[in-house]
Amino acid sequence: MFPYVKLSAAAAASIGSFFLGYASHDTFRTAKLTTSLNVSNSLTAEDPNKSIPPSRASQIMKFGYPGFENLRVYEDFVLSYDRKTRTAHWVLEHLTPERMQYSPTVDRNLCKFRPDTSIHPYFQSQNDDYLKSGYDRGHLAAAGNHRKSQLSVDQTFFLTNI
Repeated sequence: MFPYVKLSAAAAASIGSFFLGYASHDTFRTAKLTTSLNVSNSLTAEDPNKSIPPSRASQIMKFGYPGFENLRVYEDFVLSYDRKTRTAHWVLEHLTPERMQYSPTVDRNLCKFRPDTSIHPYFQSQNDDYLKSGYDRGHLAAAGNHRKSQLSVDQTFFLTNI
């Protein structure tokens, strides 16, 4: 008879905890999903007073894209950032003859690889991640394809684009 008491107690505890969990309204279960897309001005301009041109994201993404996870929208390309590996899932750019024209005001020597400050520091890739690793910091969206403006070429040097 003693085993039946243990079984009954375990069943009662299980059923009780089920109803207790079902009836509770904790914030974890009722939290609303949000997107990780950061739409701050830091994505496109260093100076907050600088006028920001309209985004080309709709032109770039009209041909399709693999997913919406951790999207980063830049002036001339869009990427999905993997916070676990601190690298891009994918990069999408739409190259047209008028966007490929070289502007003489663009100076690649002014560009340096740097972290994207729109990403939380815990998830940012750093230059030290590539130091003595045997890996090069190659662009996924090539800097040579985005020489229409200084901002376009500068954004290709974010470590999210490596």
